[in-house]
Amino acid sequence: MDFDLSPEHALLRSTVRDFMETEVEPIVEEHEKDHRFPTDIVRRL
Repeated sequence: MDFDLSPEHALLRSTVRDFMETEVEPIVEEHEKDHRFPTDIVRRL
């Protein structure tokens, strides 16, 4: 049984990781502190 990711799944994982690191991680603490939901980021998903 092959448990490796397909190239498409690997690309998706990499893309999501990059998005989270560049767009979400820098603002998550501020949103948590202010009890805000990041609707602007969700729209870009």
